[in-house]
Amino acid sequence: MERDAEKKNLEGDVRLEIVGGQGEITTAVPARCYYKNKSYYLLFQEGIGEDGRENAILFSSRLKISEEQVSLRRSLPGDDEKTSRPVLEMVYRKMAPDVPGHFVDYPTPFGKLRLEIRTDQLTVRETEEELTVDIQYRLLQEEQEASRDRLVIRVSR
Repeated sequence: MERDAEKKNLEGDVRLEIVGGQGEITTAVPARCYYKNKSYYLLFQEGIGEDGRENAILFSSRLKISEEQVSLRRSLPGDDEKTSRPVLEMVYRKMAPDVPGHFVDYPTPFGKLRLEIRTDQLTVRETEEELTVDIQYRLLQEEQEASRDRLVIRVSR
């Protein structure tokens, strides 16, 4: 990524598309984008189905993208950011193979499941019209690989 002063192309209203993860989930939503401290921030609403009902729960989500790390935080909305309640934060970061990954308590219908996210590859590509992030990662449960996944994030005008 370039210097902060040159990062105005994608600021404002954008289209955010997230494809991949477990079950090949596709999310395509409008988002608000801004650039600060060498990171892109995308704010958006996302509906997650529950018990087969589409968009049963609406989350306020924040995606933070830098050269070294991508984080996705979902929160139950409040009146403002101070009153919103974080539910889940997934962090994908470049790291040495012998360094532990990011641990997350993943909510399931049966309670929380402690998982480790180990990022194998994180590539950020940017043009004047689009930002693309390609993440290849593994989920581990009790040091055993539970799955290998790929996540592709596209931000465009």
